[in-house]
Amino acid sequence: MKPHQDMNADILLSLLNMALRNHHDDLSRLCQFYQLDEVIILEKLKHIGWRYNDKVNQFKQV
Repeated sequence: MKPHQDMNADILLSLLNMALRNHHDDLSRLCQFYQLDEVIILEKLKHIGWRYNDKVNQFKQV
C-alpha cells in the first residue's frame, strides 16, 4: 500500500495543492513524479467533496 492510500484526505489535499502550486504543471505529472495512483487520489478527494480543476491546477471544493 502506498502512503497516499492511508493518509488523511484533508492532509493529502493540502500537500497535493501545495505541490501543484509550487512544483508541478498538472496532476498527472505530479503523480508520475511521485509514483502515485491518480485514480485513488481523485476518488479519495471526491469522497470529501473536492475535484481537480485543470484550468487552475488545483483541487477545488464542489
